[in-house]
Amino acid sequence: MKRFSAIFISISILLFFVILIFSSQSYAYSFNLSTKFSFNSHEAYLFGKIFAKDFPRKHSGSEDLKNAAKWLEEKLKAWNYTVLRQEFKVKLGEEVNLINVIGFKKGKFDEQILILTNIDQAPTAYESAYTSAAVGMVLSLAHTLANETLNRTLVFAFVDGEEWGMLGAAYLAQNYPFEKLPKVALVPEYLDVGKAIGIAVDPIGQFSGYSPLWLRELIKACTKSINLDFYQPSGFEEYAQRAVLISFTDQGPLLRYGIQAVQYSTVGDNPELARQVYHTMQDVYELVDEQAIDAYGKVTECALRTIDNMNNIPHESSYYLLIDDSKVVKFSSLTLAQIILFFPLFFILLYFERSKIDKKAIILFILIFLSLLASYAFAKILPFINIMPYYELYPPPPRHPLLYQPNYLAMGLWFVITVSLLYAIYFVYPRLNIEKDKMIATAHVLLAVISIIYLIYNPFGATLLLLPAAFLWLFISSKKSFRNRLLNLVLIILAGIMVYLLVYVYAQRIYLDLSLMLWYLFMGVVYNLFTLQSILIYISTLSVAIMLTYLTIKR
Repeated sequence: MKRFSAIFISISILLFFVILIFSSQSYAYSFNLSTKFSFNSHEAYLFGKIFAKDFPRKHSGSEDLKNAAKWLEEKLKAWNYTVLRQEFKVKLGEEVNLINVIGFKKGKFDEQILILTNIDQAPTAYESAYTSAAVGMVLSLAHTLANETLNRTLVFAFVDGEEWGMLGAAYLAQNYPFEKLPKVALVPEYLDVGKAIGIAVDPIGQFSGYSPLWLRELIKACTKSINLDFYQPSGFEEYAQRAVLISFTDQGPLLRYGIQAVQYSTVGDNPELARQVYHTMQDVYELVDEQAIDAYGKVTECALRTIDNMNNIPHESSYYLLIDDSKVVKFSSLTLAQIILFFPLFFILLYFERSKIDKKAIILFILIFLSLLASYAFAKILPFINIMPYYELYPPPPRHPLLYQPNYLAMGLWFVITVSLLYAIYFVYPRLNIEKDKMIATAHVLLAVISIIYLIYNPFGATLLLLPAAFLWLFISSKKSFRNRLLNLVLIILAGIMVYLLVYVYAQRIYLDLSLMLWYLFMGVVYNLFTLQSILIYISTLSVAIMLTYLTIKR
């Protein structure tokens, strides 16, 4: 059987890449780009400076943020925008009042274009150059367009809570103050320090969604029109983003709630300095270069005017894979390729193991699953019994002190409860008297069911995160020799290789040492960094892994 497994795994991987290569197609979008630039970069620079210097500690819930929101409202009203304010309470360790400021002016049609940026900063930051400069740019653009009547209604949104899971953008999307959601949203909210050498897009949705290709290409065309480099994910990077779907910026919740959106930022000429000052007291406005604001504003104005001049704003599926800057794989071919990867598991089940399924092994799986589910439930109640602070969504932002102060009491209690439950089941396991071959076959059946569910929920996640288990666990052996037991343990552990890799990459993204990532992931479980559906899939897969571990270590 193992020989057949190896052959079918090789064939499925080969077919996957053959389908992607031969079904990938060139794409090209033709935009009637607007080259009318009225944007005033010097005014934008000064607005950003006021926002930074007058409100230097504008983290969510602070007096500076309240005053900054009031200042934005006054500006928008002075330019004859209709201004709305959204206020809502969230828990960020303590109850905090968040504020969204919305200014809009009606166009000739009811369709709306949303331009959104965040106004809050991390509690560890001072002035927050990248946030302040982006706000200054968007505010100046609102001033520029104040006396023009465009085809579409313009909605400028300055939202709170971006640092805490994009709470303001999510609230806006769920409580949009108009009858219909906007046709498209532009989200410029990160202006890198120094001179701009390019523009980079972030297309990740929060738990679901991804930026449509046409919108990414529009930002690319506008960037190229002012002779800057353009950066966007493609290939494996895009595949991994789609597998995880954890967003860091405000396009995330907009995409989640069905709004076509893309976030884009400037790429500065001093990345080391940008990394050094990010979310620190050194992130001051003197690091902002007016040239970068000028580039940012022109790209935004170009995209906005080009969309406004369209007869019909496109509405495309977000289910595709960008292979490189010239080729894309669309839905049908991509789905077929992803399903084919699981054929080895399905084939082995149908032709070698379908008669070996054991009900007692399924009972063991259910016992392990319920134990892990109880462990998850315990972790979720920790904030409600005052063992951990309560945060609405996501752990605190990068460089927040809590990230460097693991709560060993909370983690210790969770660990003791989890291990105790699993240890108790381990003593029950021998009494079930399950044949080893049947145990392995049942584990494969359960893994196949999980794979099907995961393929329906997120095919990218299934093929990246679950596929190693679907391949490697086909080689689990029922033999009792030390060599086979050791090999089994290696195969069980190696099945998480993509998870380990993504954790490493994620640690770099949030400026956190690997030694603290277990604490961060623990907070992620407690603070809803992962959806309930994802948690149930992970628990199910882990339950199968523990079944196979029991089989391996039992003498």
